Amino acid sequence: MNGTKRLPFELQAQAAGGAARACRFETLHGPVQTPLFMPVGTQATVKAQWPQDLQRAGSQVLLANTYHLLLRPGTAVFEAMGGIHRFMRWDKPVLTDSGGYQIFSLPKSRRISEEGALFSSYVNGEPILLSPERSIAVQRSIGSDIMMVLDECVPSDAPFAEVKRAVELTQRWAARSLTARADSPQALFAIVQGALFLELRKRSAAGLLELPFDGYALGGLAVGESKAQREDTCEYAAGLLPEDRPRYLMGVGTPLDVLEAVHRGIDMMDCVIPTKVASRGLAYSWQGTLEMRRGVYRVDPRPLDERCGCPACQGGFSRAYLHHLTKTQEVLGWQLIGLHNLWFYHDLMRQIRESVLRGDFAQCHRRWREVLDAQDTDYPVRPPVRKRPLAPTENGPWVLRQENGGLARIEHSQLGLCWSGQLDAAEAKEVAVWVGEVLAQCEALGQAQSHCVDAGELRLGLRGMALALAYKEALVQGRRLCALEIRSHRGDLRPMKLALAHLRHFEGLRHGSLQALMKRGRWVSRRAPGLSWVLEGWPVAEEASQE
Repeated sequence: MNGTKRLPFELQAQAAGGAARACRFETLHGPVQTPLFMPVGTQATVKAQWPQDLQRAGSQVLLANTYHLLLRPGTAVFEAMGGIHRFMRWDKPVLTDSGGYQIFSLPKSRRISEEGALFSSYVNGEPILLSPERSIAVQRSIGSDIMMVLDECVPSDAPFAEVKRAVELTQRWAARSLTARADSPQALFAIVQGALFLELRKRSAAGLLELPFDGYALGGLAVGESKAQREDTCEYAAGLLPEDRPRYLMGVGTPLDVLEAVHRGIDMMDCVIPTKVASRGLAYSWQGTLEMRRGVYRVDPRPLDERCGCPACQGGFSRAYLHHLTKTQEVLGWQLIGLHNLWFYHDLMRQIRESVLRGDFAQCHRRWREVLDAQDTDYPVRPPVRKRPLAPTENGPWVLRQENGGLARIEHSQLGLCWSGQLDAAEAKEVAVWVGEVLAQCEALGQAQSHCVDAGELRLGLRGMALALAYKEALVQGRRLCALEIRSHRGDLRPMKLALAHLRHFEGLRHGSLQALMKRGRWVSRRAPGLSWVLEGWPVAEEASQE
């Protein structure tokens, strides 16, 4: 047994040749076995669920939110009622988020400074300063078993300079949070930030490991990045954390996301997904994902999952009844399906733990990955019949390929060139640094600027769009920028045109500027005055296309 005095921790087993772990640690309200999934009870309640049903489902830890509980009911209530456990009738551990996620999710309702985040209360409009010290003070009043430091979470696609600033601020806030914890017996977790920049993740982890925290979380993921980017960053960052403390991935996710996180060395996860999707009739099962709104279940007498031990499946509630409750938007449907989903999550975590202890997690991971990624295997979802002809999948030597439903890519049939519509981590970092430098020049110089984007006909789209979007956002933030013209060489436009004909496979290219460039050779932004994009070598158009 190691860890810290506030959170004794035992690493019981690790998957052979992998990072998946089975662990155990002690909290003020009892032991916890990992890997585990934590249902989210933002307002001191998991939506539409009774506390006793959560215990029966296998919930070990519930998550509550400091920011929301500070506003309502307030710290005085928790102090008068003896803490959150007595208040919500829950005698197992509770983890409280610090309010850092609201810094990300409420950008128009707060201002960030070294002191903290100044919010406008959604209850009465009064200003609320959430500093590291106040966040910890509120969490101490709430009485959670595990507290989180206050951090600044930024979008995963934020430029390097912005992410670096947030990492440094999070480090300073973490040290202040640790000091504010003082002699409280509650455990305190630090949060590693850094978005998709591995260098910043490493820097963040190294700084936080110098301080005596009881566990470490990965923040700034599941906030806009692709699944592949999230998994790669998670794997890298988890490997930076010590083996003798819990590792917590914040805000993730679907059952498949949870499985892949454990595969990469994560012990704890939380997400609103199980109960949130239940409100619209989505249920997880070992036969795939079930959509109760579908008419195929209207007269189906079976339970959601015959293998499940939840009250919905064992209590005689048929798919037909759950279909009816979903279509009529009755709360009972939300409650039953939500409870079933939580049972499913906890059953998945139990089986993962057992497989790690047995030593066969690798085989189980391969098998579960296929099941958890499937739709209903009894009633497969058939794609709608297309009413218009398919877009061509070839343009000269350039060919669109997608194998086994995976990531689409465009290849050159002769040269072997290949592009998947995404920048890798190194490219994304390079683009972010370049964008920051260009905007800095636009801010420092009073005369119009012209910058070339020349990195191949497909990648120029992502680079140019990144610059255009950052320019517009900088204007929204009040920065004074001179006029900017983006210039690109015409080159071979066929791969770009092929990608734009299949935008559902290339979400990163959804911006009106690219269509205008391909049609007219020039784009002028209406929403960001002074911004334009020119494709050199194109005949001058009579009118420039506007956003």
